[in-house]
Amino acid sequence: MDRGARRRATGESTSRFRKLAKAVENALWGSSRMRPILRKSLVEPLEERRLLATGVVINEFMADNNSGYTDPAFPTAHPDWIELYNPTTSAVNLQWWQLKDSGAVWTFPAGATIAASGYLVVAADSKNVINPAAVMHTNFNLNKDGEYLGLLKPDSTVANEFNPYPAQSTDISYGTIAQNQTLGFISPTAQLKATVPGNNSFDTANPNWKSSSYVDTSAAWTAGSGGVGFDTNPGGPAGVAGWNVKMVRATAGDFTNIAVAKNVLDGNTSGFTIVTTPTVAGVNHIDYGDGGDFTENHALPNGGLPNDSNNPLREEYAIRSSAFVTIPAGTYTVGVNSDDGFQLTIPGVTFNTHFGENYTGLTSTASQLTFGAPRGPADTMGSFTLTSALSTTITVDMFEEHGGDNVEVFVASGSKSSIGDGGFSLLGDTTLGWTVNTAPPNVAYAGQFGLNLQSKMQNINGSAYIRIPFNVAAEDLARFNRCCCT
Repeated sequence: MDRGARRRATGESTSRFRKLAKAVENALWGSSRMRPILRKSLVEPLEERRLLATGVVINEFMADNNSGYTDPAFPTAHPDWIELYNPTTSAVNLQWWQLKDSGAVWTFPAGATIAASGYLVVAADSKNVINPAAVMHTNFNLNKDGEYLGLLKPDSTVANEFNPYPAQSTDISYGTIAQNQTLGFISPTAQLKATVPGNNSFDTANPNWKSSSYVDTSAAWTAGSGGVGFDTNPGGPAGVAGWNVKMVRATAGDFTNIAVAKNVLDGNTSGFTIVTTPTVAGVNHIDYGDGGDFTENHALPNGGLPNDSNNPLREEYAIRSSAFVTIPAGTYTVGVNSDDGFQLTIPGVTFNTHFGENYTGLTSTASQLTFGAPRGPADTMGSFTLTSALSTTITVDMFEEHGGDNVEVFVASGSKSSIGDGGFSLLGDTTLGWTVNTAPPNVAYAGQFGLNLQSKMQNINGSAYIRIPFNVAAEDLARFNRCCCT
């Protein structure tokens, strides 16, 4: 992939490159800390003693791209960009991973993956494109003056981060030099031994338990293989059923189309005076305002009541309704009745029919339905087919400019073209077998333990001592010792 400045950065002569490589090696192994190496891609100093990353990381980024990389879908634009690298030998599913800057968080959609030993570029220009089959775009730009940038795992822990990165130069990328060699000492299923002490005096009684000469043949040590632990609640507690709803209402500014609304919902409020941003979790069905095809007609999150369309609480607002869903295999028709416009996104599905769309402001990708302009209450719907169950997300962004307002989200089994075809219900948890939840499903760890210590640890002791033997080649010993934390 040609990112412009990056080629210029690495287009030096072979001789100069070898000298640079030697300088990097000396800096890495001849000093107590890494020193910055200045070139077009810079080395980030290791300010803390941390082991080298063993999973997906932010490898490189550019925060002021004026003439380099472009997304073919937006050929005249030069977006900031973030490059991820997967150093492992297996592809990684990035669904629910997140990129975060100082003011926003962007979530990878279902279907987003990074290949083994592969790279993935995400544009950072606030376009919020979440189609994994194309170049994805975050809902934020990078600040060339420096800010926080992090990659978060699905459980919100930090995979790696720049906290913060320094001020950046135009068309010059920043990141790490990938000149490290991975030495595998322990396999995921390595043979090991573990013990669960009965009191807090184990270290005192066994001061050399980490030594290779320690004798671990007593009955207190249990043999097994990795990993070690237990899981009493596979998958963890279920999240709250229903939708997450965020509302943004303005007293100045004009929601003229869906592109404007999505921009404000993403936090870009220039030109608007925002007065309320209420959020609600666990909403059973999306049926706000009066009118439409259904009669639940909930009050808005800010308290605006149905049957009171002249209430200023029901003017100039946008709503984002989102949920984590699991959709059984089958054919479905999903529809939205809105006043004014909306955009619905279900990553991983492909709508093969579209009825009642309008592309003012934004068009639809394969996984979207859109009515971009203001309108009175009317339906837009589309059908898709899944050959197997899909766990993904659903997001419905809606806006109200002036006059009447409502939004409903509904679903039916089979392929339909009109609400009059029948069989539609408001979409909620268990509708047609769908799960609709406010949080992603937790990872189940049961079955992943080569040595299950539940009977020895649960309600007995929260600590286990684990011994895993491994060998280090003589020529690698000095470097290995430098990595050891004491």
